[in-house]
Amino acid sequence: MKWAISFLFVLIFLISGCNRKIVLPNAYEKPMIMFGHGGGFSGVEKNFVLQTDGNLFEKSFNKEEYTHLNKLNAKDCTQFFDNYKSLGLGELQFNKPENIYYFIEFKSGDNPRRITWGDSYKENQNLSIFYRTLMHLTKTENPK
Repeated sequence: MKWAISFLFVLIFLISGCNRKIVLPNAYEKPMIMFGHGGGFSGVEKNFVLQTDGNLFEKSFNKEEYTHLNKLNAKDCTQFFDNYKSLGLGELQFNKPENIYYFIEFKSGDNPRRITWGDSYKENQNLSIFYRTLMHLTKTENPK
């Protein structure tokens, strides 16, 4: 009987330890990649956030709420943050929006770096490929 009770406590402890709390972007203190697009007739901006822990969120345009979309595995998530650095995107400095624009913002502490461009910007193919790859994450099915 003692063995069964001990086993039950260990099982409950292990199960409760597997459920990690999801921290919303407005309270997350580690680096994040924010990306999205906006403009056009409505002027609405669509925002997504990828955190270093792999959590991917979408921000509603008319609310300050975040919706959890997915959780990337650690290897894929690390690859996105490494690519941001290795492609030199953190060193780009421009704000060239058009009627419809796209953006990538790297937020680390109090030092956000935002890049904004429009459809006619063709100077940096790495930026376009990185953005499209991030946007692809938002279209994958949620495995929850």
